[in-house]
Amino acid sequence: MKNKRTFKIDFQRLYELFWIFIFGCVFGCFHEIFLHFIRHGEIVSRTGLVFGQFNPVYGIGAIAFTLCLSKVKNLKIVFIASMGIGGMVEYICSLFQEKTFGTISWDYSQYILNFQGRTSIFHMAFWGILGVVFFKWIYPFILKLISPKTNKTLKEIITIFMLVFMVFNILISYLAAERQNKRYKKIPPSNKIEYIIDNWFPDSRMDKIYPNKINK
Repeated sequence: MKNKRTFKIDFQRLYELFWIFIFGCVFGCFHEIFLHFIRHGEIVSRTGLVFGQFNPVYGIGAIAFTLCLSKVKNLKIVFIASMGIGGMVEYICSLFQEKTFGTISWDYSQYILNFQGRTSIFHMAFWGILGVVFFKWIYPFILKLISPKTNKTLKEIITIFMLVFMVFNILISYLAAERQNKRYKKIPPSNKIEYIIDNWFPDSRMDKIYPNKINK
């Protein structure tokens, strides 16, 4: 008889990836706020979700870095690969936003060697630098911080809370962005949930959350 292959879920790995996503989201958000302040001298929202300071583009990028490059030791290879991975993540996220909500949050058309304005060689180089910084300092810090050896019960409680909160946050953010897109197209709410979303997240509030959003 042939041995049956059993599929096992590596919960420890999922736990690590979840927190890497969270740290990436938070780091990326404040990274964007800092860069905007340096360039323009003002502090504006750079979040990707309606609650809290989270930028999922960077969270997805951090997961992609981890899955593809966590075993790579050569920092030159990390830099080059991070350029490609980061550029791909940025491109796909921009395309998803435009196709799903009819909006864009960045346009790099003015940069040379850009790819449909969704990313550019210049910004890919930034992703390369972030990849090196991530693996040299951030990734080891995250793994040490979430180590299961200490305060296991407390970390499980915090993880469950954050997981529920982030699922809710992402869902509400999706619904709010979808309704704003429909309002832009003069489509009235068709059910109670859409009425609630319109009441909680009118254009005035959404424009403060996403000040750099542009309708296509």
